[in-house]
Amino acid sequence: MICERCDCVVCSFYYVIIIKNGTPNWSVKDSEDYYGLKRWGGSHFSIGSKGFMQVLPFCDQRCISIHDIVKEAAQKGLKLPLTITGS
Repeated sequence: MICERCDCVVCSFYYVIIIKNGTPNWSVKDSEDYYGLKRWGGSHFSIGSKGFMQVLPFCDQRCISIHDIVKEAAQKGLKLPLTITGS
């Protein structure tokens, strides 16, 4: 399913579950707790203020939106699934 907000596959889950179902007052903390983000992601992953997953490759304050990476890859003609690595 494609997201009706931005034609993106990545945020379609967010759109269907949170917006269409009208889940009130869902927060970033709710998402972190629901998905157990700290348990499996440690300090390498977080959820940004817009609700998208982000990676912190250097374990500091710098972060990269995975949503932005996938959007850019799609614009370049790449298709999912993608393997995203960093160095």
